[in-house]
Amino acid sequence: MKGVRKRLLAVLLCLGLCLGLAACGGAEAETDEELTEEFSRLLAADFEVYYLFYSDGLPVDQSVTRQVDGADYHPVNSTEYKSLEDLRRLLEGIYAQESQVEALMAVKDPHGIPLLAEEDGVLYRSASRDIYALGYEVDESTIRLEAREEDRTSFVFQETGLDGSLYETRMSMARSSQGWRLEEPRSEARREIIREGSGESSAIPEGEARQTAEGFLDALTSGDAVAIAEMTMGDEGIWSAVHVSRAEITQVNEELDSQGDYTVTLQVESGGGILEEGEVDYRLHVGFDPLSGRVAPLYFQPADREYYNWLDYADTVGEDSPAQVVEGFISLYGTQLFSSPEELPAETVTEFAIVQMAEATGEWDRVYTPQEVADQVEITFGLAAFDGSATPFYSQEQGGYIMWGRGGSSFNMLMEMPEIQDGQARVRVGFYEDLLCTVPENAVVYTLEQAPQGGWRLLSALAESAGQ
Repeated sequence: MKGVRKRLLAVLLCLGLCLGLAACGGAEAETDEELTEEFSRLLAADFEVYYLFYSDGLPVDQSVTRQVDGADYHPVNSTEYKSLEDLRRLLEGIYAQESQVEALMAVKDPHGIPLLAEEDGVLYRSASRDIYALGYEVDESTIRLEAREEDRTSFVFQETGLDGSLYETRMSMARSSQGWRLEEPRSEARREIIREGSGESSAIPEGEARQTAEGFLDALTSGDAVAIAEMTMGDEGIWSAVHVSRAEITQVNEELDSQGDYTVTLQVESGGGILEEGEVDYRLHVGFDPLSGRVAPLYFQPADREYYNWLDYADTVGEDSPAQVVEGFISLYGTQLFSSPEELPAETVTEFAIVQMAEATGEWDRVYTPQEVADQVEITFGLAAFDGSATPFYSQEQGGYIMWGRGGSSFNMLMEMPEIQDGQARVRVGFYEDLLCTVPENAVVYTLEQAPQGGWRLLSALAESAGQ
């Protein structure tokens, strides 16, 4: 939902202060435009509810698992919703019917147990949950008031389905003593199709990940170096020296249409300098490659090896690791080298310090004070009394630093697990020409130290010398 998403923060404020225009000034003050604006706000709030209850909107600490009534739950670490009562108040401020509130509060996980629980003053979410998308995108510019009564108004607008179909959708809101409320969630809205789409709800065909994995293994056993090189953007000559007599999936760790994580058992007769020889287990991960625009093999390494950038997300979230700092630095600045932080451009130092703070707080759109940035620069780079006011990130009008949004870049790389000793860390990262990291380009060794204030401080990033 394009425009509606942008209104979420405003919605949360408005709901707490004056959700219904009637509650603030009476029906005589409500124009059609004001009612439409109120309806748009409620739509945005409904969107957030769907995200919270049916998707991944409630953040949890996956490192902690607790049994509640015999089922596994993770504690919720949301700053806004800390209890079942907090969530109930949210719902009661959006929906007209108590039955709708109760139905949402009673949502079940895939095993039929309550999605949410509370014990000893702590809110929990089930460790097992489904993730759903509503499947309809609102065109907010089409929202118009269709009919109004004293205590009820109805609206019509257009939505686009995942398959490109266009719908005309109708919803209503009713006036309560506390203000306006939706008569039904958008998931239950009345829809009439205007134009049929392609019928395909996803750009990724069903079972694509499994087919890609099996196609890669078939190419290995048949010695089809051309097919392997095409799938991995690799070197046909290197793969032509590989001889594999058996390759089969022996364990499925994850399997969706767009990605899959498999344990594969190989019998390698000749590794060609790429594969270990003999009978060996490999981990094969396939996923969407944005460069080729298709699902492709992205990782293929012995199963007993661990690389930080290929750990499961649950094993890295919330941790204090020097490799996490290095990974973030690489995503923004690539293979930039420096023998000391003093060599880095002020723009790099400033931006990365803001990124570190924003990632820790989740506040990407706030203004950071000069002192906050200087303190973070000292933590991250060890540079005292830093002044970045000459960089583009400093706003004279706002008297502080702001984050200019930009995405990071991905690299074909293998980040070795950090070596930590006596408060210092060494992280070696190999960069490669191909997706499966068989043709090396260079390697960079990052050195860090533990900062007195906590966290890890970048000291240097040096090209690995031959024989190092």
